[in-house]
Amino acid sequence: MRSKLYLARISHQLSAADDDAPYPAVFSRLGVLDVLSSTPPRPSDQKPRWARHLVALATKPGEICGLAVAVCLLSACASAPKIDYYTLAMEPSGQARPTVNLVVGRLQTTEALGRSQILISTSSTEVDYYATDLWAGSVGELVQQKLAVEFGPPVEGRRTLKVSGTVLAFEQVDVGSGAEGRVKLQIEVRDAAIKQYEKPLLEKTYEVRRSASMPSAAAVVVALSECIEQIAAEIATDVWSP
Repeated sequence: MRSKLYLARISHQLSAADDDAPYPAVFSRLGVLDVLSSTPPRPSDQKPRWARHLVALATKPGEICGLAVAVCLLSACASAPKIDYYTLAMEPSGQARPTVNLVVGRLQTTEALGRSQILISTSSTEVDYYATDLWAGSVGELVQQKLAVEFGPPVEGRRTLKVSGTVLAFEQVDVGSGAEGRVKLQIEVRDAAIKQYEKPLLEKTYEVRRSASMPSAAAVVVALSECIEQIAAEIATDVWSP
């Protein structure tokens, strides 16, 4: 960063008179006169100004190409779009009131949710992704963490059940009035003491949609958090009526 700022400062300090002056005279103030003296002079009317600067800065013919690449890379960095990262609201809403310990295991996801970009369902047959709005972690991990927050920490003396499953949908849905957040989870609940292949105590698919305040990534993330909160409350209720 320091070298980039230094180059920018040099380019601004060159006056109009310096542009017309021979390069040894201009760069003598920069302490590179001895190096430039070995570079053959080139007619100033045959190359654009930026090319003449590269020629003057290079000590060997092959270095001109390297300097050009460096200039292009700096330009690309300066014009790169800002990336925003999102996570779910990790404060408990208080909606879920389980009477057992619910421990959330690893949640699988569909292939469409394997990308870091936030998914947008633009129609019943078309999907898109936000270009610069990304999840801070995998969708499976974020949903797992949010459910765990909603269920709360284990309480000593209570029965412990394990929650697992698959995230089938976790997306923005474009609607005529704006946008909605949509979450669909296939959930299985088992006794933590029973092996994984045993029949679950509860096997159910939950789907919730919430309106977003506006069709933006930030607003949709809030709506998705609210969807998980409602699903967590329903799971906590359903473990007693599987």
